[in-house]
Amino acid sequence: MSSFADKVAGGALWMVGFKFTQRFIGIISTIILARLLIPEDFGLVAMAMAFYAFIWLIGSFGFDMALIQNQDAERHHYNAAWTLNVGYGFISAILLVAAAPLLTGAFDEPRLQAIVYAFAAIAVVQGFENIGIVAFRKELQFDKEFLFQVAKKVVAFVVTVTLAFALRSYWALVIGIMASRLTGVTLSYWLHPYRPWFGLRGTRDLFSFSGWIVINNLATFAKGRGPDFVLARLAGAGEVGLYRISKEISNLPTTELTRPIMRAVFPGYAKIAKDPERLRKAFLDVQGTAALVTIPAGLTVVALADPLVRLVLGSNWLDAIPLIQVLGIYGVIMVLKGTSAALFLALGVPYWVAVLALLETALALPMMAWLLTAYDLQVAVWAFVASGLAMTPVVAHLYKRLIGVTLRQRLALLWRPLGCGTVMAIAAWWGGTQLPVAQNEVEAAVQLAILLPVAGIVFLVTILGAWRLSGAPKGPETRAWEIAQRVMPPLARVSGYLARKPST
Repeated sequence: MSSFADKVAGGALWMVGFKFTQRFIGIISTIILARLLIPEDFGLVAMAMAFYAFIWLIGSFGFDMALIQNQDAERHHYNAAWTLNVGYGFISAILLVAAAPLLTGAFDEPRLQAIVYAFAAIAVVQGFENIGIVAFRKELQFDKEFLFQVAKKVVAFVVTVTLAFALRSYWALVIGIMASRLTGVTLSYWLHPYRPWFGLRGTRDLFSFSGWIVINNLATFAKGRGPDFVLARLAGAGEVGLYRISKEISNLPTTELTRPIMRAVFPGYAKIAKDPERLRKAFLDVQGTAALVTIPAGLTVVALADPLVRLVLGSNWLDAIPLIQVLGIYGVIMVLKGTSAALFLALGVPYWVAVLALLETALALPMMAWLLTAYDLQVAVWAFVASGLAMTPVVAHLYKRLIGVTLRQRLALLWRPLGCGTVMAIAAWWGGTQLPVAQNEVEAAVQLAILLPVAGIVFLVTILGAWRLSGAPKGPETRAWEIAQRVMPPLARVSGYLARKPST
């Protein structure tokens, strides 16, 4: 179990590392390209990319997840998945080619047609990616998955920036995307020896699992983009932009950490899905570790939203501060719900993922629309907090029913990071009220330089104290402490004291 847990933990670190690498490359790319291309270039590609992404979303059956979940999947299942991906690549291309003239007319933009044709070619190329690379995740070989994903990003970055210097045209963005897809296909056959061939045997087995993935994708799209349509209809474009930016910043410390963690733990859960005791223990370990990292990070953004907005966005975005605070609380609620999607997929009950997403969307969007008619956006975003809280007991019931994890067991893991994170957030917020309001980016940066270390120290002291008062139980704090001792040997001198049980 220890070796298995280490593999899953290592995989999570690889995936978190990829996410941060991806973000870093994206930021550098944006800084360079913004000086070489004009906003119109980005807008043209974004218009075509939005339609391309929607077409792919409809056909995203999640065959990779079906193969990971089915630990007994055979060669004909892999061949069927590859064949269906190739087929949908051509179907997507046909749809894109047919829609290109319509999109050009709808947006009154003649240049859009050629870009959509290019995306049709990209769809065909992407369909041929070697299905064998699913084994990287299935066998917990996340170092190879990291190499595969990062290589595509690096190639896209180099090609796009080089062509942007040479062409000063939106075609640099389009060709960069094509280069990324070609690199992905090439690497998929170079990194993995599996050689797929055409065949449809096993298709029924795939669709029995993957059909629900499509429903979940659509529900997730409605949940993620539905507020944009509600706001556009009831509040205007300005509120849409304010909401999108606020959501992105507020969820950075939660979703940007939990998504790569989920990508790593799903294959781990799938490997032990038939062993309830191991699965239960692994689930609680992951839940505790994820909470220890993401809850304090999310609450830090809530507490320090004011100087953070003044530094990152500037004084024109001060209305985003209360939105970030509310949406940050929603992000923490999502962490408290645990790794539900990965667990349900591993157990072969993907319909619960789709049902929960549909239920939350059905609660949040009408509530948001109702609040907008009577109040403003700052009040309307509480609809997400309310819907998230409403779904929490439903998820807790499913945990109990499917793997026997009780609410008491989860609270035993969550109360320390949640309670200590709340104390930390209050301390950081109070500290901010004692400082003068930042008037510019420099003063905001100084405030963050003061308050972030204070928040970190408060959380470290309170979490170690709570852990000690709890009897120093084995759990995420133990693992974190062991890692800290290896990084900072002087801590080993006090580890014996902290590890001792309190005297009675």
